[in-house]
Amino acid sequence: MPPRALCYLTPALCGQGLYLVPHISGKIALVHRGTCSFVQKTQVAQDGGAIGLIIANVPSSANPTAAPFMGGQVGGLTIPELSLSLADGQALENALTTEATVT
Repeated sequence: MPPRALCYLTPALCGQGLYLVPHISGKIALVHRGTCSFVQKTQVAQDGGAIGLIIANVPSSANPTAAPFMGGQVGGLTIPELSLSLADGQALENALTTEATVT
């Protein structure tokens, strides 16, 4: 994966996050778990041209040390998605803000 093929979006890719979609085309989007469903986050990312989605857990989660469970299937969603624990999500976010190459 070339450097900067991963982009961090905040808020959590719903509500106001919908306006951030144009710059995710061709990238893997990193978002926080939040107020909309994982399906909605994935659909918005896919519609914006993302090639994948990573959802990081948040401190307010019932179990922030675990990656959120994202079970089920929905027709029409074709991009891969992955969930991370709070610590792993923060480590990835920190790597992105320090200009590190994420591989």
